[in-house]
Amino acid sequence: LHDLGKARVSQEVLNKPGKLTSDEFEMMKGHSIQGMIIAISSRVEDRRILSIIRNHHERWSGDGYPDGLRENRISLHARIAAVADVFDALTAKRVYKDPMKSREAVTMIIESSGKSFDPAIVRALLVSVGLFPPGTMVELSDGSIGVVTGARSTDIYLPQVLLTTDSAGKRAEGNAIIDLAIQRGLFIRRALDDIGKGVRYELARV
Repeated sequence: LHDLGKARVSQEVLNKPGKLTSDEFEMMKGHSIQGMIIAISSRVEDRRILSIIRNHHERWSGDGYPDGLRENRISLHARIAAVADVFDALTAKRVYKDPMKSREAVTMIIESSGKSFDPAIVRALLVSVGLFPPGTMVELSDGSIGVVTGARSTDIYLPQVLLTTDSAGKRAEGNAIIDLAIQRGLFIRRALDDIGKGVRYELARV
């Protein structure tokens, strides 16, 4: 819904693989206002929805568009949408680009905290997605390897991990899911990759 106005942007511009010209970029930027016009003409009256459509490209520093709003002058809902929109855009496959790894996308957003994005919203993303988003391949402190499946704890360092290889280097048996928030003494030593992204896991209770 936030990108409703892109219905009035040509497919050539939307799917262009290279850098947009200044005219094309201005056309693309116009989707925020166009989206609000479409929403209002469709009798959308909720100001929260309208602010998301119009202002999801505003930036914490005031460098966004269409109104150049900054910090708390941007509605809370638009600030949330801004972070969600960028995370989705970075990790989604497009005709002109491959998806970015979830961990790389989170890192990029963290680097823009306080510049492009509200730091409080970035922290909320970290609590929700974690420093190790679902699909991230990780090595644990005992040498075992697994794939992050999610988290039931608000501690961003302690997600649930589906083991693929045990500490002896052997294939893990069964549906071995470890909740690091419960399994004290184990922690993530490093992230290997998120090659597991897109695999469906049946989560067991730990």
